[in-house]
Amino acid sequence: QRVVKMASDVTADVIQSHNTQSIINALNRSLAVIEFTPDGHIICANENFLKATGYQLNEVVGKHHRMFCFDDFYQQHPHFWQELASNHFKKDKFMRRHRSGQPIWLEATYNPVLDDQGRVHSVIKFASDITERVEHEQAISSAAEFAYQTAITTEDISKQEASLLQQSVTNAQQVSVGVSQAAELLQQLA
Repeated sequence: QRVVKMASDVTADVIQSHNTQSIINALNRSLAVIEFTPDGHIICANENFLKATGYQLNEVVGKHHRMFCFDDFYQQHPHFWQELASNHFKKDKFMRRHRSGQPIWLEATYNPVLDDQGRVHSVIKFASDITERVEHEQAISSAAEFAYQTAITTEDISKQEASLLQQSVTNAQQVSVGVSQAAELLQQLA
């Protein structure tokens, strides 16, 4: 008999969803991204993160964040995951452990993600591998420290050499006085 059409204009929602997905895609292309449970167990990681740490996805899913950390990290930050689970954002340069055991440096943010009741249901980490930059800065710092120590050593050596030179001048003057006295004695003897 008839057809009834009930509709809502969802254009704005579709556009917003598309924009959100575009932002997520852009972040995944440029950053290392990993998602954790609120207590630090790995849910998923993108290719950039896996490449930076040297792992395959099946080697990390379900494991704890601890696998990327050296022992001293949790000694220095014993409440790291409790703070994140309490909706505390974290941002810093973090030294992490590559699969090979070598240190890598990540500039990262740990971002608590809230559910519709306002509880943290996951934590997303966005990171950039800055290992090369940190190693370069450390090399410059080491070179500057070496140059400073060399300058101090050179200054100390110069002071010692100046002291030795002054001692030699004093000795030469004493020899000169001694020679003069000996010459006078020779003339008297003659």
